Amino acid sequence: MKNNKKPWGKEVDDQLQQVLKKMIEEGHNLSPITRSSVLKRLGLKSRSTLLLNNRVELIENARKTQLKNAGLDESGKKRRRTVHEQLIHCREQLQKAENEKKLLYEKMVAIIYNLNAKGLDVEEIMKPLRY
Repeated sequence: MKNNKKPWGKEVDDQLQQVLKKMIEEGHNLSPITRSSVLKRLGLKSRSTLLLNNRVELIENARKTQLKNAGLDESGKKRRRTVHEQLIHCREQLQKAENEKKLLYEKMVAIIYNLNAKGLDVEEIMKPLRY
């Protein structure tokens, strides 16, 4: 005979924590955390099972964590960055731009060096870039 014993008590709590961890890792786009989706993943029929103990809090905290990781607020809408996050983002963009500028200068110097090496008039060739 097959053992169709349903999980009880601590077993359900352990399974719930594992399911929530997996859903957080998968992200909001692939598996958004809702009570009904958690219920289906656990293979349970009764919604009241998730209302016992601190399971509601576990699910709600996991949902908030998943939304935060996805950059969304608690209602599931895109949230604005804080001033601190905006500052960090701007600094990263500035650093990228400075690195790109440095790389372009190096390429320009290499081009000028090669033109001089071939005996071409660099001043005449670069004239269009001055304006």
